[in-house]
Amino acid sequence: MKVVYAVKNSGLLEIPSLLPEPMKTFAPDWWKNMPIRMDIPFDDGYVPYKKSNFKSARQCPSFVEVFKEGYVIKAASDMWFYYDDESKKWRHELPTSGNFQMIETHANEQFVDYLPEQSDIKFVFKYTTPYLIFTDKGYSIRQIPMPYEFNKDWHVSYGVYKTDKLHEVNIHINFTSEDKEILIKQGTPLCVHIP
Repeated sequence: MKVVYAVKNSGLLEIPSLLPEPMKTFAPDWWKNMPIRMDIPFDDGYVPYKKSNFKSARQCPSFVEVFKEGYVIKAASDMWFYYDDESKKWRHELPTSGNFQMIETHANEQFVDYLPEQSDIKFVFKYTTPYLIFTDKGYSIRQIPMPYEFNKDWHVSYGVYKTDKLHEVNIHINFTSEDKEILIKQGTPLCVHIP
């Protein structure tokens, strides 16, 4: 199965650092710095020297594979978002917009008002990216937030695109910040696409 990304603005081809990249290049530093094996003493203080007696998550397949599959979609430009939880007013801004990228909103009546009380999502902005995606017939893309990002201001919605039929990449940015405004800088990893 083949995944092909295209751009709506050819100027992006001159900035390769903004194009989708394999997830394997985005493993976080804390993960890379985690030891694979750890020698932990037994209760009597003895430390085995011929074998490791404790393995870290770096040897657990469920963790290892997360940082190996899919493609990371990044912000093509700076994006500024504002949401006031009391007045319910929102604003957003891109340095450039038009037919190749734009921001719209999903009114709270469309989604947020139905979430459980413990949800931290206050508002949803829809970012129409300058990217298109194509997959073979019968294949889709699963979009997930950046794994283990621990971002308290925003995260991207989990979803599935039927990319063999619809090719526009729209990303729902869930505003979760305690502040009224956030700035997502150009090149920031937004989400992962997994075929």
